[in-house]
Amino acid sequence: MTYCSSCGTEISRNTVTIAPTAHTPGTAVTENYNAPSCTDNGSYDLVTYCSSCGTEISRNTVTVAPTAHTPDNAVTENEVPATATQGGSYDLVINCTDCGTEIARTTVYTSPLGFPQHTPGSASVENENPASCTAGGSYELAFYCVDCGTQIARTTVYTAALAHTPGSVSTENENPATCTSGGSYDVVFYCTDCGNEIARTTVYTAKTQHNLNPAVIENEVPATETQGGHYDVVVYCADCGNAVSRTTFYTDPTGVIITHAHTPGDAVVENNNPATCTSGGSYELAYYCTDCGNEIKRTTVYTDPTQHELVSYPGQAPTCSQDGWAAYVACNNCDYTTYETLYALGHDYVGHDGREATCTQSGWNAYQTCTRCDYTSFSLIDPVPHEYGEQVIDIEPTETEAGLAHKSCIHCGQTVEFEIPAGTGGGTVVVESGQIIKSSSIFEKLIAFFRSIFDFFENLFK
Repeated sequence: MTYCSSCGTEISRNTVTIAPTAHTPGTAVTENYNAPSCTDNGSYDLVTYCSSCGTEISRNTVTVAPTAHTPDNAVTENEVPATATQGGSYDLVINCTDCGTEIARTTVYTSPLGFPQHTPGSASVENENPASCTAGGSYELAFYCVDCGTQIARTTVYTAALAHTPGSVSTENENPATCTSGGSYDVVFYCTDCGNEIARTTVYTAKTQHNLNPAVIENEVPATETQGGHYDVVVYCADCGNAVSRTTFYTDPTGVIITHAHTPGDAVVENNNPATCTSGGSYELAYYCTDCGNEIKRTTVYTDPTQHELVSYPGQAPTCSQDGWAAYVACNNCDYTTYETLYALGHDYVGHDGREATCTQSGWNAYQTCTRCDYTSFSLIDPVPHEYGEQVIDIEPTETEAGLAHKSCIHCGQTVEFEIPAGTGGGTVVVESGQIIKSSSIFEKLIAFFRSIFDFFENLFK
């Protein structure tokens, strides 16, 4: 308000809008907690409210990694009984007591019947490497014989990283608001265990109020004997120097302010500078006389930044190999967003023992699988060739009937039979892949002997 310094009469009155003060972030609270399981992620919201008015300032959804599997007692599967000549095998399998997922599998080979057999006891947890919030852990499941204490099998189980523990809310990157532009600061949460950043949200604050200087007179046009004059009463901000209000007064030829002569019309909006999501705007209200058309009064009105036009988007959980993102909001009119990347979880490995290939079955190398996806490092090893022993003649051939021979694998006992053609009997026959390689019989040796004597005497009497 501006008053006359001589008579105290109110000359002008302008309403100035004062922006709200900035919110004061209170202690963060946890909401919408969804507990993780050993197969699925969990989540919760870290929410900060204003300690003065209770308004929500920031909300961040934090993903919690799956918990570790809980091993059950070992069970026996895929048992292959031993025989008197060949050993057997069985798998010791440990499943999770909560979800039933297979945690570990190891194959135990047994001796042939008649030899001492180990009796496996319960699994023992050894060499435990606890997981942290930055890295997964591991432990070994060992099986020992309850009779002699000998280790029968050992397998490694890998566990996922633990969830971060959020600490108190921290304020960073503060950019104070002024009377001409809004400010901002970051609400940040760090893990109390590893110090890593868990969540960060940028909070925007409104402009501060102007610091008003005393009113000054500008653009004065003195009245003359025949024509009235006018002048502007202006109030400036002491901090930014901008004009907070400006009012034009008109005087008659005697210099007296015209207060009743003009008939003001409706306010006309001029010089409109629209506000945006992040900065205020302004416009001028001009009043003109409906009789003469002269401008009676002009006032500049400053507006606060508009509210963001927020659109909500659903989140997508990360997988072992692909990043995801938390549920977020974004403004349709500017680049404001709460989008936050949730980085790929990495594989949740489970170790599996290998199996040596034999001449009767394939084998495989030790490998790993993931409990969350279809990742595997499994690679098959083809069966090795049979290793046959010496050939054994079962039926000697005659001059008219074929004989029979066989060879047996020294590892599995598989037998391959071969036919010995007739007329090769009485001697040693070497057979390979069903073909006669060499044959020599007593009969053939006698024929050769007598033929050599005959040739000797034939040549002697010539």
